Amino acid sequence: MRKCLALTLVLVFLIALCPVVTELAFSSAEIVENSWVSKAPMQEARSGLGVAVVNGKIYAIGGRNASFDLVSKNEVYAPSNDNWTTLAPMPTPRLRFGIAIYQNKIYAIGGIVDYVASAADGFAVGVVTGVNEVYDPATNTWETKTPMPTKRGGLQANVVDGKIYCISGFSQGSRFSNVTEAYDPTNDSWSTAAAIPNFQEEYCSAVVDNKIYIISDKVQIFNPENNDWSTGVPPPTGVYQGAAGATTGIMAPKQICFLGGVQGLNQIYYPSNDSWATAGASMPTPRNHLAVGVLNDTLYAIGGGTADSGILAINEQYTPIGYGTPSSTPSPNPSPNLGSFPIVPVAVSGISAVVVVGAVLVIYLKRHSR
Repeated sequence: MRKCLALTLVLVFLIALCPVVTELAFSSAEIVENSWVSKAPMQEARSGLGVAVVNGKIYAIGGRNASFDLVSKNEVYAPSNDNWTTLAPMPTPRLRFGIAIYQNKIYAIGGIVDYVASAADGFAVGVVTGVNEVYDPATNTWETKTPMPTKRGGLQANVVDGKIYCISGFSQGSRFSNVTEAYDPTNDSWSTAAAIPNFQEEYCSAVVDNKIYIISDKVQIFNPENNDWSTGVPPPTGVYQGAAGATTGIMAPKQICFLGGVQGLNQIYYPSNDSWATAGASMPTPRNHLAVGVLNDTLYAIGGGTADSGILAINEQYTPIGYGTPSSTPSPNPSPNLGSFPIVPVAVSGISAVVVVGAVLVIYLKRHSR
């Protein structure tokens, strides 16, 4: 009688685990390279914001809202539950500032803090700042650091070897600046690096293999180790007011996705051989002044807007070309319907786990049925 009970319990156990194995086997098939999905939008629509990724969460900070007011909003997105939470606001409301992560802290540097009418033509001119504020997600607090020497807006910030490089942008009165300034968070100090050959503002940037790529209608590459600049092949279509994100080569090949524009462009650049692929899948919602966060080699295109659609809270996730099959350079002609992960190995490993655990349970029950 006890043996029958033991066998019955084992059978029930194995049947109960079957749905788990099935889920493990087939959930991965839902991940499709070169594809977009919509995620929960931000709580407040914003453009010109900064986005940073720390410990598996995405922080959306600052920008301007649908009323065109500068905001200090700071909210965090948890992909695990597709949910946004409001956090301590940035002390200085602003947009189009540089944002960078160092030792799990978020640095917000420079940007536009106000607009004034130009005496010459009446158009609004950005009032820029050099303010340098750092946010600690662990304590949900902000701290003010030494400001950037050259006040600028429309710039980007990138971290290489423990320094934050703030490149180009425009200074007061919308005067273009080609200055490169490096911030050392360890001793809270600034230094000057090689100036960018062609000044840029409202450009995109990303770091690959310790080199900073500046992308707009051209590609300019800064090597902090040598403190020099070089040029790359320009993109098929130049875009300003867009955003970019680089994959690491772990879950997807090393590539820079150059997003933005009213056409919803998604242009893919391969730093390894200085080439551009056939365009990736277009953004579902075309827009400018968006921001991009990269988490586990997937991209999150957040916020932005257009003259037609206004300011947006939208959050769209992009699974890049070659996801699940990392290599130095993937095929330039991606298949939009190719699953990222093989199903069979996952299923086999799940079944193996069921067999092992089931065998242990049988032995245990036999010993205790005597």
